[in-house]
Amino acid sequence: MKTRTASCALLLSLICMSFACAQQQIDRTFIVNALKLELSTEKLNFVPNEPVIIKYAYTNTSKVALDLPTEPFVWTVRREDGKPVAETPEGRRRKAPRGADTVVVSPAVGAGASLTHEETLSGLYVMNEPGAYFIRVEVAVPDGKGTAFIKSNMLRITIK
Repeated sequence: MKTRTASCALLLSLICMSFACAQQQIDRTFIVNALKLELSTEKLNFVPNEPVIIKYAYTNTSKVALDLPTEPFVWTVRREDGKPVAETPEGRRRKAPRGADTVVVSPAVGAGASLTHEETLSGLYVMNEPGAYFIRVEVAVPDGKGTAFIKSNMLRITIK
């Protein structure tokens, strides 16, 4: 009897774990579709060596609160000719892998709400030459099939 009870408990536990894995995969796919990532700036024209401050906002388009992805942002900054812009030492440092002891807290954003942050992009990329710069950011959301990405709009700024 104990063996049968243990076997039933094990089977039930495996079924629950399978359901949880399937639910987690659905949730991550749902997150990619429900979270919108929008770039903006208070002005589109800057002078050389002026701080280029970009706002990024997550908007939760769903009817439930969602945890934000904990993966680091991947910024794409390109010149008008399509060439990537060089990173500053701080930009390279930020890309370094996190240590095993790093704790990442994922804030939640409420249903229909937005959460906005700012990034001084000129502190991460060398953006002092005159011309147009095209900026996009994406963040990874791993799922059971690989990795999906939440991608922002493309923002164009000019250094004059």
